[in-house]
Amino acid sequence: MPQKIISFRDLYLSAFLKASGFPLHDSIVDARGRTVFHFLETPQLTESLRAFYSGNSLVNPTTFIEAFKALRSLAYSLSERSHANE
Repeated sequence: MPQKIISFRDLYLSAFLKASGFPLHDSIVDARGRTVFHFLETPQLTESLRAFYSGNSLVNPTTFIEAFKALRSLAYSLSERSHANE
């Protein structure tokens, strides 16, 4: 059975997931020029989302900052490439 992909435009949420150990599956720039981050949907990811939205999640701050910077850099890079192709 193929795994489902779950997509987010929220950079903070995506950085939280990455810092929590969920690998980024893919990322794209949508029609509006916004970066969309894709993760494989798993029961563990769903549980982490619940913890994030309920305010009961914990991640290492340094790991979160590193994940945030990496995803922000990726988003910028993808945005620059999509603008160059226009």
